[in-house]
Amino acid sequence: MLNFVGKTLFFVFLCLLATNSLATDLFEISLAKFPLKKPERISGIEIKLNSGRIYSISQFPMGWNVIVNNDPSWMTSFKGSISVGAAALDQKDKIMLDHFLVVEKLKDSIISKDVPFSVELDVYVIDFSNDEERIIHAGKEMFEVRKIKGAKK
Repeated sequence: MLNFVGKTLFFVFLCLLATNSLATDLFEISLAKFPLKKPERISGIEIKLNSGRIYSISQFPMGWNVIVNNDPSWMTSFKGSISVGAAALDQKDKIMLDHFLVVEKLKDSIISKDVPFSVELDVYVIDFSNDEERIIHAGKEMFEVRKIKGAKK
């Protein structure tokens, strides 16, 4: 009986060690500086992470649908979209997107050497005055990926 318990505890320890050995630094994604034209509002966000995963969503507006796919391949996707027009975000609402997402970067490994850590971001904006929607592939000047100081998993 003791041998079984000892083996079980050792197995649990190895599982925890293996899970945490791939993890590394945490980063937050901010869209607070995303440029919106006066009548436009943000109606959707798509993020693709390579060699990373969604760690947490710290704040997100009501009336949005969110789908997170933390694929075991460390090719992660995040999709958020409005369920009603009133939930679309304008300039004054963008503060909600300042620290809205925390991602975890995969520690250097075979995977991350082949596919380095990267963040791709598409933002859907709508102008309700003429019902035009467009997709903006956000360049690095439109969003920030900030390392959370002192945060290691």
